[in-house]
Amino acid sequence: MKNILITIIVLIFAFSCKEKIEPQTKKSIPIVSVKSKKFKKRVYDTLVYPNRSQDYFYISKLSRTGLLFSGEFSNDDLKNKWLGVFKSKNDYYLSKTELSISRVFHPLEDAVDNKAGWNITTINKDTCIVLIKELPFLKNHKIETVTLPKNYLFPGDSFKFNFLNKDYILFATGEKEKVQDNPEWFAVWNYKLYLTTTKNNKQVTDLLVSTPKMSDFMVQIFFSGDIDNDGNLDLLINTSTHYAYYKPYLYLSKPAKKGKLLIPIGFYYQSHC
Repeated sequence: MKNILITIIVLIFAFSCKEKIEPQTKKSIPIVSVKSKKFKKRVYDTLVYPNRSQDYFYISKLSRTGLLFSGEFSNDDLKNKWLGVFKSKNDYYLSKTELSISRVFHPLEDAVDNKAGWNITTINKDTCIVLIKELPFLKNHKIETVTLPKNYLFPGDSFKFNFLNKDYILFATGEKEKVQDNPEWFAVWNYKLYLTTTKNNKQVTDLLVSTPKMSDFMVQIFFSGDIDNDGNLDLLINTSTHYAYYKPYLYLSKPAKKGKLLIPIGFYYQSHC
């Protein structure tokens, strides 16, 4: 989409283990909605990260609960062991969990009685944020979390925060053009999201997301906390730039290579149409 306009709307995602996945915070989310006649000529970057061509090489897989399209789960996934990031009344925690999985009718995909969809629930009745295919270094534990000032950043935005006695900066670069009188409507392209902190007494900056174009949606942070229990920040980031789907990646610090802060270890895909 060549001409893109971003405006802020409020979406509340009340995800449950039976239906949807709940982001850690409920904040305003920018959406692309209107075309403009005033765009200047653009040169787009080619870097896309995380890269779809690498999707088969991640060390784990994510899933969600609720009603899934046929392509969101597979018969091979039935053999996997799963952990869930759960939200209880007072805190968050990571726990191994059994899944209840059945083939069901999907109203957006099925002909009558074909039962192409999947229905996934956990035996744990707390709210499920995300399911993670079992990894040897992930153990049951209470998750320390941090509430960020907001869950998206436009180009030029940044904010500092402290988590487990370590200072972090999230910042975004790219091009942002105001194209209407409304101060919250922008065109955004060549977008990049970064995280900076100190590791081994050296300042390290990691690229989290890169996309040449925004096509109806802004990158958003679903969850921030120490999921792998190593004392460092982990993130669940929806990298989608289109309203029709989510594609959250889980970034963990424990398996990150030397000189890196986080590495995407898996993702799930959720279509809305």
